[in-house]
Amino acid sequence: MCREVTTLGPLDARVLTSRENRYTGNVQILTRDILGLLLEKLPGDACCVLGITMKDLCPDPSSNFVFGQASLRDRVGVYSFARHDPAFYGRTEKRAVRGSFSSEVSRCSRMRPPTCSGCSNASSTDAS
Repeated sequence: MCREVTTLGPLDARVLTSRENRYTGNVQILTRDILGLLLEKLPGDACCVLGITMKDLCPDPSSNFVFGQASLRDRVGVYSFARHDPAFYGRTEKRAVRGSFSSEVSRCSRMRPPTCSGCSNASSTDAS
């Protein structure tokens, strides 16, 4: 399925609850705060808003960590690449980067896929 994607600006980290993970010592952001801010940024014509970050995440104060969390009903989600980075664990080896990542918020801007080249089936629609 092919969707037009728009990049929104970064979230204001000052309003997000954070803590230090007792096992790693790294700062973590509470996912429910991020999901709430993403819901506020959800435009009416968007099918979803996805936050992508290099910060570590936790779903609640009693949990260790999560790679990501989403609310299907609210059409918002967040995913962290922090634990995929060797530097997170104190390692310094370098790995080739394939693709690119953004710390900004992205959203799908249309409810139905536009016709575009590169889609395996540009005329199909999302049933969900």
